[in-house]
Amino acid sequence: MIKPWKQAIILVLVFIAGIFTFERLTNHEVQDLTTDMAEATLPGL
Repeated sequence: MIKPWKQAIILVLVFIAGIFTFERLTNHEVQDLTTDMAEATLPGL
């Protein structure tokens, strides 16, 4: 049987590997979504 401290270390390592894998899959591309807007105007009557 695996000792409890060894099991905890393995669990932490698997958790960290899962975080890195998830980050690689979801943040593979960064897009610049900003745009120039027209000058602000006051509403006319």
